[in-house]
Amino acid sequence: MFRRRQYTINSSWDCVLCPDGKEETLDHLFFDCLFSRHCWTSLGIAWDMNLPLFDRLRQVSTSWRGGLFWETFILAAWSLWQTRNAKIFENKAPALGHWKARLKTDLALLAFRSQKEEFKSKLAIILAAL
Repeated sequence: MFRRRQYTINSSWDCVLCPDGKEETLDHLFFDCLFSRHCWTSLGIAWDMNLPLFDRLRQVSTSWRGGLFWETFILAAWSLWQTRNAKIFENKAPALGHWKARLKTDLALLAFRSQKEEFKSKLAIILAAL
């Protein structure tokens, strides 16, 4: 991500969330990184990395049970980004439990802000599954 902007913050361009030594790209960080795969698996999502990005998203969104895929996806990706930044800027080791806690907090805040009971109940189901 930083390489494209010619901004150096680490001594390498490798992904900080996994031990694979792979370059951090959008695709790697959010979908193919070992840590992010564990996160998505905890939500019941397995990405087909053979598909282009938009087809990959469409495939999972149509098979997602219970609705609210896009809300959950955006908050889960945001939590991955926060976990990455915590590693880079605060040297906090990435942990699935911390990622889940961030996601739960954000989903709970979304439910709190919602006026629709149906929306709240769907979010409650997602929260309970985490």
